[in-house]
Amino acid sequence: MTMTTEIEAGLQSYLNLLHAVTAEYYREHYSNLEAPVFTTMKGRKFVRIVQDGGSAHSFVDMTNGNVLKTASWKAPAKHARGNVLKDGGASAIDTAGFVHYLY
Repeated sequence: MTMTTEIEAGLQSYLNLLHAVTAEYYREHYSNLEAPVFTTMKGRKFVRIVQDGGSAHSFVDMTNGNVLKTASWKAPAKHARGNVLKDGGASAIDTAGFVHYLY
């Protein structure tokens, strides 16, 4: 499955936001540690956002841009936490860069 250019741009915006938010959080709270680096792994339907060290951070649906929390390394949780097309995924993460839980 291919992504639209809008979703690709939104995904890049989401990655930039993750880098910025986690870097700021680490600067304030863990000044002796380096902030994690995020990369992507493209699957059939989702793009997996991977934190250095090999843990899955989140998934982005390539069909609609929804940001999903991880259920496991291989699978996203069921409900969207945000969307990369609406606000670059900003509504999906908190001030530390973690994907929001549903309450």
